[in-house]
Amino acid sequence: MTKLLKKDINNGQLVVSYLVEDEQKTILSLPIRDVQEFHLRAYRKEQHRLQFLTGRSLLAEMFDQIGYCGIKCIEGVPQYIEEVAHHMSLSHSDQLVTAYISKEPVGVDIQKVVPRIANIAPRIFHEEELLLAKSLTDQAIIWAAKEALYKYWKKEGVEFSSQLRIHHIKQEEHYLSLEVTLIDGPDARPMKMAGEILSIKGEDYVLVYTT
Repeated sequence: MTKLLKKDINNGQLVVSYLVEDEQKTILSLPIRDVQEFHLRAYRKEQHRLQFLTGRSLLAEMFDQIGYCGIKCIEGVPQYIEEVAHHMSLSHSDQLVTAYISKEPVGVDIQKVVPRIANIAPRIFHEEELLLAKSLTDQAIIWAAKEALYKYWKKEGVEFSSQLRIHHIKQEEHYLSLEVTLIDGPDARPMKMAGEILSIKGEDYVLVYTT
């Protein structure tokens, strides 16, 4: 498993990796293998299986020092590591997978910059965000930010366009900083996020995460 990026963020750690290449070898290396194999049956395409296995391998490696106890699922969604006071978030896009663990709630998302994002934007962006997005990369950043916020919030029934709001994007070279707001009825919670533009073999990915 080849790492592309590793960052220490406050009380947590974020890693971006290329996909594992050997499916069977990776399965044998994972803890609680029977559980991993059970979940793996849901993925028919090889790339989807490799994405799943890469994410689980990253978590196993990141938690090796404190004891890996398995992922606890709430309503089928992986939330945090059992018996360890850490939260986790996973994301994948094409050939890259990212994992983020912390003692605080976290959210991360990675998106390959592809044309179909332009078709998704009108469905999940607020009208002000549509104006904010000046390029396909901007649209990918906003989409990734909303996905990361959703994972961070872990709230049911969230309306992406109106409750997960992206107000400002600043890019300096390949680094990103964002100003966002979680809106829950009359309550609004301003937050800051960060990210990076990753260029792999001429193709761009955007990585956005809570800080």
